Amino acid sequence: MIISFIVSIAFIGYGCACIFFGGMVDEFKRYNLSKFRVTVGIFELLGGLGLLVGLQIPIIYFISVIGLILLMAMGYIVRSRLGDSFMQKLPALSLMIICMWLLINFLRIN
Repeated sequence: MIISFIVSIAFIGYGCACIFFGGMVDEFKRYNLSKFRVTVGIFELLGGLGLLVGLQIPIIYFISVIGLILLMAMGYIVRSRLGDSFMQKLPALSLMIICMWLLINFLRIN
């Protein structure tokens, strides 16, 4: 599924950015969640990889997409509590909605 592949690449990229790139340090400081930056990055990386592996192992896909939905919901909530604009919240909201769509399609097929 092409959309799963694209979403997995996005999460792998965000996960690597959280873990390895300094630009995310300031962003997580702003969220007052600095101690969770690497953890969030690992979850994003694992979720993205899980979508890829899950194309062959359905239970991995199911767990990964549920985890990514929850992660993006939490991201949206954090940004909302900070008073971020809709445009700043849009990436988390968009990825959450896409993952929900992936989950619905997964459940229809399986």
